[in-house]
Amino acid sequence: MEASVLVFAQVVLGTTFALSSVQKARAVPQFKDGLSAFGIPRPLRAAVAVTLIALEMIASCLMLLPWVPLRAGLFLCAALLIAFSIALIRAIETGAIVDCHCFGARETAISWFDVLRNMGLLALVLVAWVSLANATGTTQFALVPEVMSSVRTGDLAIAVVAAVAVVLALLWAHLPEIAALAMTEPRIGG
Repeated sequence: MEASVLVFAQVVLGTTFALSSVQKARAVPQFKDGLSAFGIPRPLRAAVAVTLIALEMIASCLMLLPWVPLRAGLFLCAALLIAFSIALIRAIETGAIVDCHCFGARETAISWFDVLRNMGLLALVLVAWVSLANATGTTQFALVPEVMSSVRTGDLAIAVVAAVAVVLALLWAHLPEIAALAMTEPRIGG
């Protein structure tokens, strides 16, 4: 059971941070400009943007690569999610209409759904931390070998968990947009 939980957590967190960092890297100017709404002074925006993108890429690698301590990845994911959540809450509480550049250049106003998404991911970090202690008693858990072993032995449960985790990460990344669609009144006839 713990192996499935760890694979799920690693894949969701790793995919989420990979998607976020790649989308931001593809739109650095927009991401950098978006930092102004969070109170980052102009002279620091480029450095902050590059640092955040790099930290997200590192978090993704720590979650997905088999030769690094998983606890380091979980710690970095938690730190980033807490920092991002604090910035989001502060911006929401000021009443400012701020575009979310959480996943690149998308110009979607931030909302409590962004905070909810981060809290869900933070809860997953906590579950993975506890599961890691129960599963191995160490800080190591090799994602890729675990999935490959599952496939080789014909027990596809872990591989299915990994595939479901990728789909969930992609959907979770778009939670605010999905919520906005669900709250939109349907138009009939054109």
